[in-house]
Amino acid sequence: MLVKLGQLKAHEMADSESMQKDSADSFVDPASKRFVIAMLGGECTGKTALAQSLAGELGLPYLAEVLRDFVDQHQRAPRHSEQADVLRLQCQQIEAALARLRPLASGPLLICDASPWMTAIYSLQYFNDPEQFAQAQAMMLRLAKHYRFRWLHFHCADDIAWQADGLQREGPEHRARSRAIVEQYPPLADHQEHAQLALLSGPLQDRLRDAGAALDAQAGRAKRRTV
Repeated sequence: MLVKLGQLKAHEMADSESMQKDSADSFVDPASKRFVIAMLGGECTGKTALAQSLAGELGLPYLAEVLRDFVDQHQRAPRHSEQADVLRLQCQQIEAALARLRPLASGPLLICDASPWMTAIYSLQYFNDPEQFAQAQAMMLRLAKHYRFRWLHFHCADDIAWQADGLQREGPEHRARSRAIVEQYPPLADHQEHAQLALLSGPLQDRLRDAGAALDAQAGRAKRRTV
């Protein structure tokens, strides 16, 4: 059961209080109250189950994994030359979803399965190509600046049973490698306002509980910025 998630629904959290403050001293950057939730984790780590459950609990838009859509359409994983296109499409879909939100929406805005950062993780893991990290960071920071939000990442641990899908998944050792790379290269680590990351493990209900605690902590940090 999520803790106080009803208080965090985007459509219930319009930033009317800050709009009523006139002086510069009392102004609060709306970005401190707005955040996008994005999933991290290798194959078969429960990213989709968690993202869909959170979207349902919070009443938020859910963005499906672009990589999964690519695999379903082409019946294969992306090639090295296609990684940049996957990353670009991820960010385009996030931008389109953000553009549809109310301008004064606050709290969690939408849920991404998965983070654009995962394309950079896979590029390094499967193609030994670190260049996508810079591209992912630039695109993610541009979105955050333009739509005035912070990134919040949930890293799904590789502690659930691995299941083959006949197309994309390659084995438990590959998801363990993904986890190691995420831990070595956490998203947007040089940008403190976007470096919030929670590792979620155990069955789905445990992950939902811990995600709720992380969201409550985000709400508390935003509230303290207004004092």
